Amino acid sequence: MKASRVFLFVFLIMMSLCLADTQPVNPQSSGTIYIRSDGIVEGTDKIQRNGNVYIFTGNIYDSLVVERDNIVVDGRGYTLQGTGTDNGIDLSERKNVTVKNFEINQFETGIYIYDYSDPCSNTISGNIIKNNSYGIYIESSNNNTISGNNLTNNDYGIFVAAHFNVFRNNRMVDNEQNLIVHGGDPADLTQYMDTSNTVNGKPVYYWVEEKDKTVPSDAGYVALTRCTNITVQNLNLANNGQGILLASTTNSTIIRNNIKDNDAGIILWDSLNSTIFENVIANNGIGIRIDGIFPIYSQNNRIYGNNITNNGTGMYIWDSSNNTIYRNHIANNGCGIHIIGLGGEVANNLIHQNNFVNNTADVPGYWHMIVFEEVWVPPQRNVWDDGKEGNYWSDYVTRYPNATGTDGSGIWDTPYNISENNQDNYPLMNPVVIPEIPDTTPPTISIISPENKTYTVTEVPLIFTVSEVTFWMAYSLDGQANNLIAGNTTLTGLSDGMHTLTVYAKVIVYPPKDIFGNMGSDTIYFTIDTTSPIITILSPGNRTYDTTDIPLNFTATETTSWIGYSLDRQANVTITGNTTLTELSEGQHSLLIHAKDVAGNTGTSETIYFSIKTEPFPTLTVVAIVIVAVVGAALLVYFRKIKKPTEVEKIPEGVM
Repeated sequence: MKASRVFLFVFLIMMSLCLADTQPVNPQSSGTIYIRSDGIVEGTDKIQRNGNVYIFTGNIYDSLVVERDNIVVDGRGYTLQGTGTDNGIDLSERKNVTVKNFEINQFETGIYIYDYSDPCSNTISGNIIKNNSYGIYIESSNNNTISGNNLTNNDYGIFVAAHFNVFRNNRMVDNEQNLIVHGGDPADLTQYMDTSNTVNGKPVYYWVEEKDKTVPSDAGYVALTRCTNITVQNLNLANNGQGILLASTTNSTIIRNNIKDNDAGIILWDSLNSTIFENVIANNGIGIRIDGIFPIYSQNNRIYGNNITNNGTGMYIWDSSNNTIYRNHIANNGCGIHIIGLGGEVANNLIHQNNFVNNTADVPGYWHMIVFEEVWVPPQRNVWDDGKEGNYWSDYVTRYPNATGTDGSGIWDTPYNISENNQDNYPLMNPVVIPEIPDTTPPTISIISPENKTYTVTEVPLIFTVSEVTFWMAYSLDGQANNLIAGNTTLTGLSDGMHTLTVYAKVIVYPPKDIFGNMGSDTIYFTIDTTSPIITILSPGNRTYDTTDIPLNFTATETTSWIGYSLDRQANVTITGNTTLTELSEGQHSLLIHAKDVAGNTGTSETIYFSIKTEPFPTLTVVAIVIVAVVGAALLVYFRKIKKPTEVEKIPEGVM
């Protein structure tokens, strides 16, 4: 007995050592996880290494720092969860790393890519990135490929401050700012981003070296780099880093667009001879930014007839000269115009016949205008009137209570002082009448059902709201032709898989002189899953076992949210994967496994019937038989000896 126990103990130790030797990583305490430069994984036991491929085997609730080049990190659909700080996956100074198939939630930055050297050639694909401050952040890292990612509910979906990166099939939905491209040099603004990328269901138009074209009316984001003679008109552009970006672009026209809720409404960067007029520019961080670097800057642009309201800064002019800004309504902004020169020429901009109304810059004495000129830049002069008329300032009477009009001309007799070398010599007594800008604001549509989730039925109610009275409504499922509807309805016959639904609505715009239909839309993504997982039991099989402990091994055709087994029709026992059935009783047993997928569909295996028979070998019976056989043989020999005649007892010959 003692020998058998010792043998069992040694056997268990050997098995434990074998199992320990096959672990994929070195488990460590919780904290930041590392893939070190030598390939070792530190901080988790949920990453399986296979050569240069690192595969997640479960959800991880920490950051991942990659220190090794030329590898693939595959999330296999598992979640990387943070607490609102740090980077989810940090690829600082990495090259040729692929990150795919993750769900990344609640970090300061979902995926961070940073490297000053060229090229970096990292690939980010097939990830769901949501609820982060930045979804994907690329800084000084070039020639990367970003494809097939879904970015939702982040402060910034994709932030790019690098160049020559390739973007394909990325969907940015309901981020505070979906897409922002930033750079200190026009080269940083060169990206390869086609219309397969979308913001809130509308395509991105990122044109490089195009000319003589008009941006299509379905645009959700517009960037023009080294383009010539491009027209951007009648668009609704919202919730991006820039509504419209012009970089090193010339002779282009931006007209009658509705640009709201962006970091910057319109940016001119090293751009010349373009016209911006009759746009509604509201609720942006900066309404219009005119910017550039030596030796080009942004020059000779005309900005007129725009309604620039409720922005952090109405207009921002940096190192740019000889632009004309006139007949704009600039009201209720943090400051009207911010002019700054840092090493470049910021002079001779002609600013006249504008309305500056209730702009409240927090600089004493400058309620409408801030002119910053750093001490190393000589004082520079911009022009605030055309020699006849200047601008309307809503606080003029407060600042100059004793001023009077000049001979009924509508001009105040006292100049409006802005800063040293800058004053409006002919301030207007009354606001300028800005030509009426047509209402291009679309109705707001909100889809209530379906939601962005998985359904286990093929019929889903379509319920939505529209902010205005409409004369036309329709929906498009998976990019197919529009289906006209009169209101809420039901989507029927939905197939399994992911679906895209867009609801459209048009309203009539009045007055009658300007009738046209403004169209609004809302897009939602949802999934239909009506298929139950298929469970196959590998062990036990339909046979008899001579042990009371049997491995329970099985497979399921999809990811499960719950698994349980029922032995002999008893209550289900919840398990997380393969296990062992222990202390089974003698006799026949039945076994079923049930499993639910993430959508809630339940699958059940076929019933397995097996038996347990562990009776000891009948050694007593065998021994008894052997004893009887031996005794019987002995008796037979004995009797034969008794019956054998002796010499005396022999029968005489001839007798018979």
